[in-house]
Amino acid sequence: MTNITSINQALPGTLKQQLDEQNALTDVSTSLLTQLQRLNELDTDDISAEKIQAETMKSKAMVDVASQIISSERLLFERKKEFAVVSTQRLTK
Repeated sequence: MTNITSINQALPGTLKQQLDEQNALTDVSTSLLTQLQRLNELDTDDISAEKIQAETMKSKAMVDVASQIISSERLLFERKKEFAVVSTQRLTK
């Protein structure tokens, strides 16, 4: 019973953390989609080559950062999944 009690006590914080992580990934997606929209709306006839280059560099930087965030979240998810399996095995013994 002690294990179940401690797990129940841990759930609210874990749930909040999961929601925060989900929100962070949603923010990344929103930022990338916003930048994609900006790039799509660039009128190459009315804009300087420098501005196009700056927007392109900004987009590449955003993709690089987003890739790192997603990789990090993927690794964290895999570790949580492993922890859940081990925890479940321990509780069922």
